[in-house]
Amino acid sequence: MTEIGDRANRSAGLGTWRHLGGRSYSTLHKFIEYSATGTFNGATVITREIELSKTGDEFTATTTFENFDANDQLFNTGCATSTATRFE
Repeated sequence: MTEIGDRANRSAGLGTWRHLGGRSYSTLHKFIEYSATGTFNGATVITREIELSKTGDEFTATTTFENFDANDQLFNTGCATSTATRFE
């Protein structure tokens, strides 16, 4: 899995996705954070559980994230939910 970052001070997210069965999937990816001067600030790990609709045109997802500092120490966690609809 590749996720493109939306800020200049972070790397692309790299990780994996897998089919859990039926319409359920999970993803795990990590990206690196940098300061404005290019110094390594730490990393973020994102885990997502995705459920597709019966038609495959929509999904709901539950996401958790973990933020690590430059010494690989966990300093923040959080979660979110999201929905999406396919468009043409």
